[in-house]
Amino acid sequence: MSNSSSRRRNLQYFVHIILVILRFIDTGLCSEVDNITSIQSLRDPGILSSPGGVFKLGFFSPQNSTNRYVGIWYNFSVTTVIWVANRDKPLRDSSGVVKISRDGNVVITNGEEEILWSSNVSTSQVNSIGLLQDSGNFVLVDHRDNMSTIWQSFEHPSDSTIPRMRISENTRTGEMVEARSWRSPSDPNIGDFSLRMNSGVIPQVYIWKGNRPYWRTGQWNGQIFIGVQNMYAVVSDGFNVVNDREGTVYFTGPIRDNFLRILVLDWRGNLVQSYWNVTETNWKIIWSAPSNNCEVYGTCGPFGSCNHLESPVCSCLKGFEPKHREEWEKGNWTSGCVRRSALQCEVKNNTANSSKEDGFLKMELMKLPDFAERSSTSEDLCRSQCLGNCSCIGYAFDSGIGCMSWSEMIDIQQFQSSGKDLYIHVANSELVFSADHGKDIKKIVIPVIVGSLTLCVCLFLCYTMVIRRRGVKREEVALLGNKSPVNMEELPVFSLDTIANATSQFNEDNKLGQGGFGPVYKGKLEDGKEIAVKRLSKASKQGLEEFMNEVLVISKVQHRNLVRLCGCCVDKEEKMLIYEYMPKKSLDVFLFG
Repeated sequence: MSNSSSRRRNLQYFVHIILVILRFIDTGLCSEVDNITSIQSLRDPGILSSPGGVFKLGFFSPQNSTNRYVGIWYNFSVTTVIWVANRDKPLRDSSGVVKISRDGNVVITNGEEEILWSSNVSTSQVNSIGLLQDSGNFVLVDHRDNMSTIWQSFEHPSDSTIPRMRISENTRTGEMVEARSWRSPSDPNIGDFSLRMNSGVIPQVYIWKGNRPYWRTGQWNGQIFIGVQNMYAVVSDGFNVVNDREGTVYFTGPIRDNFLRILVLDWRGNLVQSYWNVTETNWKIIWSAPSNNCEVYGTCGPFGSCNHLESPVCSCLKGFEPKHREEWEKGNWTSGCVRRSALQCEVKNNTANSSKEDGFLKMELMKLPDFAERSSTSEDLCRSQCLGNCSCIGYAFDSGIGCMSWSEMIDIQQFQSSGKDLYIHVANSELVFSADHGKDIKKIVIPVIVGSLTLCVCLFLCYTMVIRRRGVKREEVALLGNKSPVNMEELPVFSLDTIANATSQFNEDNKLGQGGFGPVYKGKLEDGKEIAVKRLSKASKQGLEEFMNEVLVISKVQHRNLVRLCGCCVDKEEKMLIYEYMPKKSLDVFLFG
């Protein structure tokens, strides 16, 4: 009997040992699990997968670091960590364990059973389960209460915002869900920058650096944030701002199953939106902000406007001037600008100037200032309300928002495309100055343009004349060799066709004689005038010399007893002098027989 009892106890002990070993294998050596329970934990380097295999939760080490953290990443991009649990308390070795504690929280412990991180919710659900959803949300649920959510990672973001994750603000409780940047690429501890929702009068999203705003999206008009220039080109980008009417206003990123996107606040304070390129298997940047110094909050101070394409980038709004000009000219713009001329309503005893009404100067393509006040009036009424309010600095109108007005202005930027019209409330003297300034500019610009065009025309004509003269000079040089140039423009120039027709194509019957120069032909022009044509022989070098002598002498000397030179003809290799025809022959015939 005792032997039987002993064998039974030994068998029970053996079965217990086997179960313990199996449990150890299941929890410690299994490479991938689908949930974490009170009896199933996750040990480094184990992996918790989402049902569809989109996301993984496990242990990782950042680049250039040996510390171990528990995080969530995309299955297809293991380096894209979207959430980190123990940001401020890393594991120093691979002894980490993720498990459900006795109070129902999910915790991370080290080899010494020290709790480094906890979901830290008040719950009596000791049978809670940790699950990773295909949305990337790590949730703690009560499996006995229809899997209701006790805690979720989406309400405690790290540096990334993915579809279905919310950045929110509860105006009743003051609670916020915000993304926090890493300290550096190798340290996921909380950095200097945070991404927050500001429900305010008109919802906006801000990047904060410590306790100061660093960048903002501009106002939400129901479709886009009007202060993000890139959004004007992609109205259907998928961003959305929702008011649940229970005090919470939240912002979500694009949700598209076939177009995966991520919004990351990096450690330098840049908000970067990227999409996954399936073909190239990497992330491609869609846009990032701030992209230049002008997008940094309040770069040009109160009532200053920033344009990154100009130098300096800062200028005062129309009707304003630097508050401290010396600082401003040195590039210190933080003090901003002040009014150049007071409004009528600000001037006491202004009855003498009451007829001079204040007005507005328009600034186009602007990122509208912060701290807008909102009303549902029409655009015309919006203008008249601001004109009648001495504290109203300016106004703008957007069909999705309505009338916006400002009693203070900061963080204004000049866009190159898109943007909104901003109307600045100024004194009447500024309106006159602006109109006169415009007239003065016209008075300067128009004469300058006309003068420039006139100068261009004159230069062109001079250039044409120089080229033409150079052409004549080259012809003279070819014609006269090294002799002094002859002013050929003073002699009539006949075309080769005219002379050929006048001499019947240099017919032998019209030939008067032959000399060292070449043959001489009698001709008759179309007007009936008879001429004698000396045609330079192509083979006669002596003829060229004589030709030059005649041109030099006869062109300069005219006498009634000398034969008159009527003109010349130069066409390629043809060189001819045209004289008046002497029917009674020349004087040498009578002198020498």
